[in-house]
Amino acid sequence: MSGHSCHSKMHSLFEEVLSKRDLSKAGMLFSLDDKEIEDDLSNVLKGIHVIADTDDYESNDNDQSVVEICITRVTTAIRETSSIEKHARALVDLLVMCRKHRLMQTAKDEDSPHAKIVSDLMSCLFMYYSKSNVMQQAIPAVVQLLDCNNYDLCQSASSYLSLAAIDNANLLASHINIIVTSVIKGNHLLAQVLPQIYLQNPEPIHEHLAELMAVMEEFEGTERVYLIQLFGAVAKKESREEGRKSIKYLVLKLNSAEQTMLPVILQEIRGVGLVHHHLLPPIMHEVEKLANSGSSCVRLLIQQIREDNKKYLGEKEKKSVSSQTEGTVTIITVGNPPNSLHPSGTVSIKHTMLSSSGAESEHSLGKASRSKCSCPSVSKLSELTFYCVTGESVRDGVQMFCEKHLSKIKSFIRKLNASIPLPVKCSVVNGKNKRYMHLYFMCGHQGHQCLYKTGHFMLTTHLAKLWVHLMFLSVQANAPAALSQRDADVSSLKACWDALKGERNSSFLTVVTSSFPTQKDQLALLHELHEERYFDVFELNAADMLWACFLCNHPEKVSDLLHNGSPQITGQLKEKKGKWKVFKRWKTRNFTLSGGTFTYSKSDSRKETLPVSKIQSVKALRKGIRDIPRAFEIFTDDQRYVFKAKGQQNVEQWVQCLHIAVVRSHHNPDDSLWNVPQRSPLTPSSDTRLSLRALPFDTKL
Repeated sequence: MSGHSCHSKMHSLFEEVLSKRDLSKAGMLFSLDDKEIEDDLSNVLKGIHVIADTDDYESNDNDQSVVEICITRVTTAIRETSSIEKHARALVDLLVMCRKHRLMQTAKDEDSPHAKIVSDLMSCLFMYYSKSNVMQQAIPAVVQLLDCNNYDLCQSASSYLSLAAIDNANLLASHINIIVTSVIKGNHLLAQVLPQIYLQNPEPIHEHLAELMAVMEEFEGTERVYLIQLFGAVAKKESREEGRKSIKYLVLKLNSAEQTMLPVILQEIRGVGLVHHHLLPPIMHEVEKLANSGSSCVRLLIQQIREDNKKYLGEKEKKSVSSQTEGTVTIITVGNPPNSLHPSGTVSIKHTMLSSSGAESEHSLGKASRSKCSCPSVSKLSELTFYCVTGESVRDGVQMFCEKHLSKIKSFIRKLNASIPLPVKCSVVNGKNKRYMHLYFMCGHQGHQCLYKTGHFMLTTHLAKLWVHLMFLSVQANAPAALSQRDADVSSLKACWDALKGERNSSFLTVVTSSFPTQKDQLALLHELHEERYFDVFELNAADMLWACFLCNHPEKVSDLLHNGSPQITGQLKEKKGKWKVFKRWKTRNFTLSGGTFTYSKSDSRKETLPVSKIQSVKALRKGIRDIPRAFEIFTDDQRYVFKAKGQQNVEQWVQCLHIAVVRSHHNPDDSLWNVPQRSPLTPSSDTRLSLRALPFDTKL
């Protein structure tokens, strides 16, 4: 018998499962070779369309299970055969059909059957957000979900659209009216795309400018930063009414903004002044009111705005220029302009020291913190701004590269810090067949309840070349002058790379002097961090511009998560375990995490206990990289559990409590790692470790 039916143009097994709604044979679909069914997938999606577009689909559990399994098989085959462009139209057509049905959640906060299909389809489509022909079809359909009556689905759509804005700002710009309306109605997550798409279609923003200004107070943290950047972009682009209105609003906010927001607002004001010089003089009186602010960042920014104003008024031009070579301290603040490479939109504030020699200012950047906006004392400044080398300088390839591109390296790392955390240590260890690199990340705050106060978050990377390159660039960006291979940190990093290299052909010199990691490379790093669940534990603190654990970022949650200093939570969870979970039913049980044990009650009143010390990892489950977690997994040596909680907030609380318990049970397994001498060269061995001394996360005034 032929493997394909001429009538339906799909594999006979798919045809049987779909035509008969045969759940018993649905599992066999995973035994088919991906290549064998690649050409059938659009027709399979049409078959799913027929089943799901019926009046009784919502009440038919069998049909829902068949559709769920078939969609999983189709999306897997699309991914494995890289055939998304061939089948994108069928995926979008199915998504559009689902929009016609009920998407609202049930009373139990469960998604409707059609909402589940939409979530799966969005996850598949937006894996390929860099493919413009796929996004041309997907974005118009997904934008329409922004006003659906399912909050979680709307948030997921917003996350995917934010991701798509990286490469497809022009496509999103054509839907800017819907996006702006959604933001004004309270969809804060979408605010981050507004600065990115503004220049492609500015008029709708101008029309809604007053409404956006009116709702900004409802926004918090990074979302407020995005709106401030948007208003700054409007003021920079427009010298007429919209521009004046924007800068007037920014100045007005100086009087009421929180201390942490002042540097962000001042940076945007300065950016406007650099473009439209005539807008600075009328506002200087309001800016000068903050000159005695307790924040060093604010004082430095005001000093810079003051100098800009003098320069553009033509007053003391020569003195202004010369002052920049006579020890004037200048703050360099990196924003995220609308066309920035990085989607996060977060403003990164840093300090730098100007060289007394009159050389390019960025050449004198010393051990500046990547994380805090601070300024060294005058004595430290003078100490760092003179870089003298006795004897003959070794003119190796690394040093020549750094001298030529020093300002670009500093600029690149400044922008990168707001979107990708950088490790503070790395090690190379022997595996069975090859060597692996471990990366170690620290919490930037390290407060009293910090998860990683004396330890580090560790992951095994499959992208060692990219991480080594970034670690080198970071060390150079935080050094006072161009480094050579004789520098202790560089030689240590080289030792790590040489120990790891094995079959790799790239020399250390080739790696560190190559082009900066591309946008695609950076997304691969972000994907690895997501896969290793770094972002389940850490998030960017927008105010302090550092990466910190959730306990340090949200100290107010400590009382909810800890009882008498220990993580404790109890509640009802749905649970599956073992293999082939897609075919198993959820079991609802009462679970309790207390101290070092995770217990649950079985139907026969017996209690089962899982020691926390046996848990290897806890992972929040998302359908896509930026999706909302709906469940979580626990891994032990011999078992894998999946749990569902009532809602997103409940899932996060369980995951956070379990993270705390697991980290404490595995606390500081390798004390020797944290005591690596910070300036001693390392030699390749079975366990080569590197400590990057030039990343002082905890630099404070």
